[in-house]
This record gives sequence, structure tokens and C-alpha cells, in this order.
Amino acid sequence: MQDIVTRALSLKRPSLLVEAAQSVGSDYPHGRLLRRLVGTEISTRPVRALVCLLDQETELEARRRTGDAGYSPRKHIEVLVAIIGEARGLYALRQIT
Repeated sequence: MQDIVTRALSLKRPSLLVEAAQSVGSDYPHGRLLRRLVGTEISTRPVRALVCLLDQETELEARRRTGDAGYSPRKHIEVLVAIIGEARGLYALRQIT
């Protein structure tokens, strides 16, 4: 089974979604966005937060693919921004240790 960082960094999504998420770049509003997406308790635990974000993204991707009327491209991009930011942070920590 892939580790969580590898799973996050290997997502294959439409380029428009990925480019929109990556355009945020280093301006990732870590605390505020993460707390809103996963809650205060989980946001203090990077691995748990990333797992929660990946679960949300899987659901959003399924909704996008089926044309669900409740699908929100904005939320999908926010979740991808958070995934990229959290995965990069965990990857950097892994490189230090």
C-alpha cells in the first residue's frame, strides 16, 4: 500500500483543476483553510488531516465524474490546494528525518 504522501502526490486529475490548485503556490492558507475543511481537532494532526482531505477529494472526484448537481468545483480546488500543501509539508519533514 502506498504511503499517504505518495498517494497524495500521485493523484491524476484534470489539468485545469490541478493548475488552479497549484496557482495558490506558497500562499496556501494552512490554518484557516485546513480547519474549515477537516475541523480543528484533525487539523493539528498532519497525517490524519491528509487522510481526511484525500477521502473528501475522492468523493468530490466521483461527483465530478458523474455530473452530480451538488458538485462544487470551488470546493474541489480548495481540497486539492490543501492536499498539495499538506503533502508538501509532510514530504519536507520526511526528507529531514
